[in-house]
Amino acid sequence: TALSIAGDNPYPLMTIVGDQVREGHAQEAQQIVAGLDDAPQQYAQWGIMRAHIQQGRLTHAQVTASAIKPGHAKASALLELATYHREHGGRPLALTLLQEAEVSARSTVNEWTRADILWHVAAETAMAGDGVRAIAIAKSIEKEGHRSAAMFDIAKAQAKGGGFPDA
Repeated sequence: TALSIAGDNPYPLMTIVGDQVREGHAQEAQQIVAGLDDAPQQYAQWGIMRAHIQQGRLTHAQVTASAIKPGHAKASALLELATYHREHGGRPLALTLLQEAEVSARSTVNEWTRADILWHVAAETAMAGDGVRAIAIAKSIEKEGHRSAAMFDIAKAQAKGGGFPDA
């Protein structure tokens, strides 16, 4: 069953459910998701969101990502969607999604996982052009190694974007 596949690693489930959506079986994917416990359900929804992005169904992707319960899976899904928008010319929307990702990331219970996702949100926020917000996120990271990595990635993003005074 889907729940036994998820086990301690929900990522294969993300692929399975995403494949269902990509193959035109969205209703079956939703039935799988409905039968899951909270944690695997959140990752399965992320997999559905990823499939929507790959299909170019960006509104569906955003609705799906926003519907995930706050925590790591939602923050990661929003981060992925924000990255897509930044890479395809939608920086304002990317920054909005990154704000939502940051809020969700702060609900992540595991402190190492929370530090990791905040690092990536901070780095992507810098890539999207908001260095000040990126630095504020990075400074809030509890784990020193993740905080340092975020600051490095922010400086790198600013240098790459020509923002030398801020880097």
